[in-house]
Amino acid sequence: MPVDVRIESGRPIDLPPPRWARASWHLRANATVVAWLALTVVAALAGDVLPFPADAFAVVANRHESYDPREVRRVLADDGVFVTQQVGGRDLEEVNRALGAPPLAYRGWDLARAAAGPAEAGLTVTWTARARVRTTFHDVGALVLFLRMVPWQVPDFDAVRYGHRLRALHDRMAGGRPLTAHAHRFALLARRPPGAGTRRASGLTCSTPRGRW
Repeated sequence: MPVDVRIESGRPIDLPPPRWARASWHLRANATVVAWLALTVVAALAGDVLPFPADAFAVVANRHESYDPREVRRVLADDGVFVTQQVGGRDLEEVNRALGAPPLAYRGWDLARAAAGPAEAGLTVTWTARARVRTTFHDVGALVLFLRMVPWQVPDFDAVRYGHRLRALHDRMAGGRPLTAHAHRFALLARRPPGAGTRRASGLTCSTPRGRW
């Protein structure tokens, strides 16, 4: 059953009614697409609590957002599926090193840790994948713009504060040596064992406002 709306990508997959999405930055920033899909948007609750009844959905899809595996299991119907793609804790760590900035606050977030959560909650992890994708910055202007768009990469970033590092990077790039970093991504699919739920239903895109791409 196709259920991933993926609002922020511009290529949503249609959902059979009823269509549900948990409120997030991605959804609020794409109100026109939300209306076009006739989504029912509900407010996110504190602590990644899903504002839905137990056994409500056949699929819970989560892209680059936080989640509580126990809540995911609770809202999944019998034999329901949870699928998520996550940003790893070593995402673009070369950028932080080049600037002399601290590593990401969630540096230990990786596939092994992510897979352990659903398993401990009673789900069966049936598929995993990981990737490191090269990202290249050829000029300092592009790097500064990027860091202003994704403030969680270097939370205290300021062009003046990091000016000496930026000047060194500028000289390096001008000499034909761009800054190469690697995006850290992983994904998993987990299933609620048959017999653990009570009824079947349609899909859900679960997002909380962490703001990761």
